[in-house]
Amino acid sequence: MRVVRREAVPGQALVTGQAPEEGAPHMAKSMEVVPSGELQKQFGRYSDEAMIRPVGVSRNGRVRFVMVPVDEYERLRRRERVAGRVEDLDDETLEAIRVVEPGRGSEAAEKRLNAS
Repeated sequence: MRVVRREAVPGQALVTGQAPEEGAPHMAKSMEVVPSGELQKQFGRYSDEAMIRPVGVSRNGRVRFVMVPVDEYERLRRRERVAGRVEDLDDETLEAIRVVEPGRGSEAAEKRLNAS
């Protein structure tokens, strides 16, 4: 994600990047960045703002975490799976996959798959 920072209000910055992916719940393109001390003072305001767009919380000038609505967090968690290519696996991992033995219950699972 390309990130561009610009001062919005002294002590706060807006960070802009790519638009949300198609079909995703609408989250604004910009993220407000707020110092942790400011968040503590105005938690209600920033928790409401996080329902509209991500709110980054900084400490010592670095964004430490981002507040987003729980449904957006859950959507991101569902996408967390990482796919890889066989070509990217090392020889030791490929050999471990090749020699693995089916576990208990795998025959029953195979029968259920074949029945459908």
